[in-house]
Amino acid sequence: MREIGIRKVLGAGTATIVRHLTSDFAKLILIANLVAWPISWWVIDDWLNSFVYRMEIGVSAFLMTGVLAFVTAGVMIGYHTYKAASREPVDTIRR
Repeated sequence: MREIGIRKVLGAGTATIVRHLTSDFAKLILIANLVAWPISWWVIDDWLNSFVYRMEIGVSAFLMTGVLAFVTAGVMIGYHTYKAASREPVDTIRR
Protein backbone atom coordinates (compact mmCIF):
# COMPACT_ATOMS: atom_id res chain seq x y z
CA MET A 1 0.00 0.00 0.00
CA ARG A 2 2.78 2.42 0.90
CA GLU A 3 4.70 1.61 -2.26
CA ILE A 4 1.63 2.40 -4.32
CA GLY A 5 1.11 5.63 -2.38
CA ILE A 6 4.71 6.69 -2.96
CA ARG A 7 4.45 5.90 -6.67
CA LYS A 8 1.27 8.00 -6.87
CA VAL A 9 2.99 10.93 -5.13
CA LEU A 10 5.88 10.69 -7.59
CA GLY A 11 3.44 11.00 -10.49
CA ALA A 12 2.63 7.46 -11.61
CA GLY A 13 -0.86 6.88 -12.93
CA THR A 14 -3.21 4.19 -11.75
CA ALA A 15 -2.93 2.22 -15.01
CA THR A 16 0.86 2.31 -14.84
CA ILE A 17 0.88 1.01 -11.28
CA VAL A 18 -1.58 -1.78 -12.08
CA ARG A 19 0.39 -2.79 -15.18
CA HIS A 20 3.72 -2.77 -13.30
CA LEU A 21 2.56 -4.89 -10.37
CA THR A 22 0.61 -7.29 -12.58
CA SER A 23 3.64 -7.90 -14.79
CA ASP A 24 5.85 -8.49 -11.75
CA PHE A 25 3.49 -11.14 -10.41
CA ALA A 26 3.04 -12.66 -13.88
CA LYS A 27 6.77 -13.35 -14.00
CA LEU A 28 6.60 -15.11 -10.64
CA ILE A 29 3.61 -17.19 -11.76
CA LEU A 30 5.44 -18.19 -14.95
CA ILE A 31 8.47 -19.33 -12.96
CA ALA A 32 6.24 -21.25 -10.54
CA ASN A 33 4.49 -23.00 -13.44
CA LEU A 34 7.79 -23.90 -15.12
CA VAL A 35 8.98 -25.49 -11.88
CA ALA A 36 5.68 -27.23 -11.07
CA TRP A 37 4.87 -28.70 -14.50
CA PRO A 38 7.72 -31.25 -14.73
CA ILE A 39 7.24 -32.34 -11.13
CA SER A 40 3.48 -32.73 -11.49
CA TRP A 41 3.88 -34.53 -14.83
CA TRP A 42 6.26 -37.02 -13.23
CA VAL A 43 3.93 -37.65 -10.26
CA ILE A 44 0.78 -37.96 -12.39
CA ASP A 45 2.49 -40.21 -14.95
CA ASP A 46 3.78 -42.50 -12.19
CA TRP A 47 0.32 -42.63 -10.61
CA LEU A 48 -1.47 -43.33 -13.90
CA ASN A 49 0.96 -46.15 -14.73
CA SER A 50 -0.18 -48.01 -11.63
CA PHE A 51 -3.59 -48.67 -13.21
CA VAL A 52 -4.39 -51.62 -15.48
CA TYR A 53 -5.71 -49.40 -18.26
CA ARG A 54 -2.90 -47.07 -19.27
CA MET A 55 -3.56 -43.42 -20.01
CA GLU A 56 -1.28 -40.58 -21.03
CA ILE A 57 -1.55 -37.07 -19.62
CA GLY A 58 -1.64 -34.41 -22.31
CA VAL A 59 -0.01 -31.01 -22.49
CA SER A 60 -3.41 -29.34 -22.61
CA ALA A 61 -4.06 -30.08 -18.93
CA PHE A 62 -0.93 -28.20 -17.93
CA LEU A 63 -1.61 -25.31 -20.28
CA MET A 64 -5.17 -24.94 -18.99
CA THR A 65 -3.99 -24.85 -15.37
CA GLY A 66 -1.34 -22.30 -16.27
CA VAL A 67 -3.88 -20.08 -18.01
CA LEU A 68 -6.25 -20.45 -15.07
CA ALA A 69 -3.46 -19.44 -12.66
CA PHE A 70 -2.61 -16.38 -14.79
CA VAL A 71 -6.23 -15.28 -15.10
CA THR A 72 -7.00 -15.76 -11.40
CA ALA A 73 -3.86 -13.96 -10.27
CA GLY A 74 -4.32 -11.19 -12.83
CA VAL A 75 -7.87 -10.46 -11.76
CA MET A 76 -7.05 -10.51 -8.05
CA ILE A 77 -3.85 -8.46 -8.33
CA GLY A 78 -5.43 -6.00 -10.73
CA TYR A 79 -8.44 -5.51 -8.46
CA HIS A 80 -6.46 -5.00 -5.27
CA THR A 81 -3.88 -2.78 -6.96
CA TYR A 82 -6.58 -0.64 -8.54
CA LYS A 83 -8.36 -0.38 -5.20
CA ALA A 84 -5.15 0.71 -3.47
CA ALA A 85 -4.16 3.08 -6.29
CA SER A 86 -7.57 4.77 -6.20
CA ARG A 87 -7.07 5.90 -2.61
CA GLU A 88 -5.49 9.16 -1.65
CA PRO A 89 -1.71 8.69 -1.46
CA VAL A 90 -1.46 10.76 1.73
CA ASP A 91 -3.75 8.35 3.60
CA THR A 92 -1.73 5.29 2.60
CA ILE A 93 1.65 6.84 3.38
CA ARG A 94 0.54 8.21 6.75
CA ARG A 95 -0.46 4.82 8.15
